Amino acid sequence: MVRFTVDYFGGWREEDFLCRECGWQGVGSLLTPRIGAALFVLECPRCRSAVAGGSHPTHEDAQEAAERGNAEAVQWLRRHPRS
Repeated sequence: MVRFTVDYFGGWREEDFLCRECGWQGVGSLLTPRIGAALFVLECPRCRSAVAGGSHPTHEDAQEAAERGNAEAVQWLRRHPRS
């Protein structure tokens, strides 16, 4: 079960996480992403339990994050131009 939702462009890779199943602790960049059609789930690297997750970003989410100076959002917009 996912413990909480993360904002895709919200800096979760640098945040600390705790797996309630096995006790693993570490930063988000160490979690294993599992990508689904509408959601992404971040799994514990030790036991593969879902630790967090969220919705894929919309173009508007990326635009807002890019306007705040988020480099990842700028790259995302380049890879996903509006049709």
